[in-house]
Amino acid sequence: MKQILFYVNSHFGLGHFKRIDSIIGELRRIRPRVGIVVLHGGLSTSLFRGHDNLEAIQLPGLSYQSCDGLVSSAPKPTQIGRSLDAVHSERQNIIKTVFRKKRFDVIVLEYFPFSKQHLINEVHTLLSHVELQANGKIIVSLRDIITRDNVFNPEVVRDFIDKYVDWVLVHSDERIFQLAESYPEATALISKLIYTGFIVDDRLVPAMRENRNDTLVISVGGGYDGAPLIHMTLDALERYKEFAHLFGIQIFPGPYAQANDLKEYQTRINEIQSDTCINISGYNDYREAIESCTFSISMSGYNTTYELFSIGVPQIIMSPRNRCEQTLRANRLCDLGLVNIAQNADDIVHLLKVRNDVLPPCDATLPFNINGSRVTADILSDLIG
Repeated sequence: MKQILFYVNSHFGLGHFKRIDSIIGELRRIRPRVGIVVLHGGLSTSLFRGHDNLEAIQLPGLSYQSCDGLVSSAPKPTQIGRSLDAVHSERQNIIKTVFRKKRFDVIVLEYFPFSKQHLINEVHTLLSHVELQANGKIIVSLRDIITRDNVFNPEVVRDFIDKYVDWVLVHSDERIFQLAESYPEATALISKLIYTGFIVDDRLVPAMRENRNDTLVISVGGGYDGAPLIHMTLDALERYKEFAHLFGIQIFPGPYAQANDLKEYQTRINEIQSDTCINISGYNDYREAIESCTFSISMSGYNTTYELFSIGVPQIIMSPRNRCEQTLRANRLCDLGLVNIAQNADDIVHLLKVRNDVLPPCDATLPFNINGSRVTADILSDLIG
């Protein structure tokens, strides 16, 4: 049986898991018998859908709490306070045990070495214990925009890719975002770069315009830093209650929203509501909600933004000032006339009032490729032969 290994770590958000999940969904359609192993650390993947012939292996997660070396080990919160060395050692021991007898045709490294460079020793352990079949390939999977943390070292990227990596798949349309914009050193990697187009959930099916509900969806991805957007939107709804009487409003605070934030959202909703329909919804209802909603307010995260485009949902976007990736994406898409940016509650009120004049129509033709899941699956299928 042909085998593919996906290595993915995420300490924050859902994007990495969602992109891998969509690629696997497309791969299953064209190669249903391929064996797939997902080696994942960081957040629990309870929201990762089930696929046939898929084995998911959980590593103790690393979630940095301070500079003194302490971590919380998701998905086991009782392990808060373990040392970094202890968690790293356990992760490497799992890799050595699990992969001693595994052989793969392709290994896909999600975002590494462009991020999580502190895991370099773990990746070396992985590559030394995982056997590639003859002509096996190592692939790096990237989103459209690269961000650099305070320990990012471009020499680590260059050396690792030169030594190990066959192809770097950039899940972007180079007409919109080229890797060199956020990673100028990419010019040295040009021979290994493949642009796949943007990746969106392969299951999304847009409703016909006449079947869309009069509903506004407010979403903040995983929910770790979504409170400012939700509060800003609730501020706007307090000032423009007429809108809340006309539209149903669904708020998706994300699966990782904090309990105290959820309680505060509900308190504010109760204060606003008077013959209005504002509901907090669970993440499992999100896909169905956006397929039939009228328009959306969200942050400019990769998955949320391009998935809404794929099903023709007009977007109002808040660009977080402390998230350079999302700011760059929001500004570029706004320059193209594809989204409207709101910086405060007054902006939201204004855009809601003039929504029919300023929001792009749901059937607008997109000037970029959103078939990244299928293109990536086709590439992987070709590589495994």
